[in-house]
Amino acid sequence: MKDPYRYLSTHDPIDPEKLALCEFVFSNCSFEHCKYTIIIPEYRRPVTVRESIRSAVSQDYSGDYEVLITSDGQFPEEAETEKVVREIAETHHNITYYRNRTNVGMFNNWNNSIYHSRGDWIVVLPDDDVLSPYFLSTIDQFITQNHYSGMIGSHPHKIYGKEEFKADSFTKPSGVIKARWIDHYGVFFDEGISVTGMTFDKKSILDFGGFHNVFFPVADSVCMINYALKNNLVRLFCDISAYRIDENVSQNSGVLQKILLYAVHMKETVAESSTVLKRFYRTFRAEIIRDYINGAESTWETHVEESEVDNDVKPGFSSSPIKYKLMKANRKTIRLIHNVKLAIKCRGKTKIRM
Repeated sequence: MKDPYRYLSTHDPIDPEKLALCEFVFSNCSFEHCKYTIIIPEYRRPVTVRESIRSAVSQDYSGDYEVLITSDGQFPEEAETEKVVREIAETHHNITYYRNRTNVGMFNNWNNSIYHSRGDWIVVLPDDDVLSPYFLSTIDQFITQNHYSGMIGSHPHKIYGKEEFKADSFTKPSGVIKARWIDHYGVFFDEGISVTGMTFDKKSILDFGGFHNVFFPVADSVCMINYALKNNLVRLFCDISAYRIDENVSQNSGVLQKILLYAVHMKETVAESSTVLKRFYRTFRAEIIRDYINGAESTWETHVEESEVDNDVKPGFSSSPIKYKLMKANRKTIRLIHNVKLAIKCRGKTKIRM
């Protein structure tokens, strides 16, 4: 299995061969530079991408920002996608469209989008998800107030199946919004951010070498965890995006197994950063694996055999119902103590006023 943390020291650049396959189609932006680019990496989804683009161009943010769509490959659906993009571009003048000459893979497509963006900050919007009209203004408020650089995000609504999510389902954040700095303890206990609306400064992601397709399907999680280990990951507790749960590559049993294997491997690696986490992981390893499987089965409505994950990582473990409850109780206590310490360390930076 590839080491998810290898590129912290190597800083591999974005693949130039994949970049060369990315062709400019059109742009109607009247500016050469802006603070934010919302990238929408698209793959054969002309129907749902319309809703994604509509949400991106409907921000209440007062500054210039770019919406950049990159279609991955020359499939019949991409002709329809271009029609959708051009139609919306008739009334919104901040749209750029690229298309890869051949399919380069999910995360290489993300990298191509990042490389060609005009913005200093990048917002990732998958081609079947949506942003609140207040997304950019909320993110910008936090970045400005805290002079922040790094990665920032939130936890989205869920959209099921073909359900259409209305923009008026969101309410504008007001008053004080809580924020949490996420470090190695946070990611160990799964306190990450969603890929929907994942926001980062362009310089830092290019320094990382972008998202590495070799870690498919978890390159986004690998990157997020590396930001957290450098104390540059923040989660906002507000309702500013929506994530669609529909037919997805993650439902493929082979892909889901790979996700779970990487999840266990990444947790093991993060545990090495702390004596407390290392002891917790060694004590409750089987229960942690069971917890991941329960989450996967609940989210994707599919069954995963414990042996598919557990025995492939290290045989001889089985989860115990009593130890599972004990693991939950210990996790809650450790998280509470550490979150108090983190709040004290980051005092003055854990809230934003809208």
